[in-house]
Amino acid sequence: MKWCSMSLMGCRGEMDASIETLRTMSKLADAECIVLKEFNVMDSKSMSSVPSSTQHKPHVPKMAWGESNGGRDTASTSAVPPSKDKFVCEVLIRRSQDEDCMWTDLRVAMLGNVDAGKSTLCGVLTHGELDNGAGKARLNLFRHLHEIQSGHTSSISREILGFDKQGRMFNYENHSIESILDCSSKIITFIDLAGSQKYLKTTVFGLTGHCPDYAALVVNSKQGLVGTFREHLGLTVALRVLSFVCITKIDGTAPATVRRCRHQIENILRGPAVRRPAYVVSSLSEAEDAALQIRERTPVFMVSAVTGDNLSLLHHFLSRLQPALSKEERSQALQAAPRFSVDGVLTVTGQGTIITGLTTKGTIREEDTMLLGPFEDKSYEEVKIASIQCNRLPRRLAKCGQSVSLDS
Repeated sequence: MKWCSMSLMGCRGEMDASIETLRTMSKLADAECIVLKEFNVMDSKSMSSVPSSTQHKPHVPKMAWGESNGGRDTASTSAVPPSKDKFVCEVLIRRSQDEDCMWTDLRVAMLGNVDAGKSTLCGVLTHGELDNGAGKARLNLFRHLHEIQSGHTSSISREILGFDKQGRMFNYENHSIESILDCSSKIITFIDLAGSQKYLKTTVFGLTGHCPDYAALVVNSKQGLVGTFREHLGLTVALRVLSFVCITKIDGTAPATVRRCRHQIENILRGPAVRRPAYVVSSLSEAEDAALQIRERTPVFMVSAVTGDNLSLLHHFLSRLQPALSKEERSQALQAAPRFSVDGVLTVTGQGTIITGLTTKGTIREEDTMLLGPFEDKSYEEVKIASIQCNRLPRRLAKCGQSVSLDS
């Protein structure tokens, strides 16, 4: 198990002792214990929203204390609060990576109409450099000359963003891909898909073949819900892919136009086809809650890739996201017989055939023997896995949910 979230309840001293015990146990399991939030039971008001990078510090809020005496409420004149006041805190325990378990791998598909800013937003997130307003950030994702010339994505491209167990972000701004993978305990793989109707088949293949955990529905605040947005939303509903919304280009759009776009999104998500209420995320605590409640509600982020407005909220949200599958489903998938979905085949002179794709079930190890097929005559060929690479780094095994390349 990579992570777990739990709630603790007790008096101040009991709470501190329980947290210290959890931290000791976490160290023995090569994990990190992080206090996310802390509440006072009496007033149900949040005492603190503790960032993931800070340590827990005992704190008693200043408040008015009272007690019931024979049906009459009497205010306490003492400045010292009762010692039996109870608190509730939410704790996240996240395991560090190792060579076999590697990291938590999440895949996020970028969906939306043409000119919504999918590639630009993805480029800003993964490279840490703001856009110049003319599409400079998206050039890092384009794979073909005609994409650079037209500014429109026609293929499937992938970029990664890493987070360590304290929630610190690692991207291409100051790190190589090897450094990102070495420092991170969670890897977000962005799958940039085409928004044009002409390349809808490519988009469908990206959604079905890459099995994303989440989908980012990107909307241009100037245009609203136009083009292929409704089709992409329908695909996420049909494939049961959890989604969140990013409204882009708010820096150059009138506030009234942005509000109209937001209301359009809220109406369509509240409709009978989706039935998932949407709400705008405006603080770090809301971004943290959005990651935990994404199955019930759809978070909406209003961002700008030029000025960087609200990108920190999106970063915090991504750092808190967890795998879409439940622990039971992941456990069943890991124990199943290995299965690999092939999406690409390469022939390298002197090295043989290399296949790329997604490990959909079980665990694949070096020297394993598998059946490749079916071919046109419905036959299968026995192949031996010579080596495994994940994000260009050699690995001994590939677990369910990881995109890798296999040398056979």
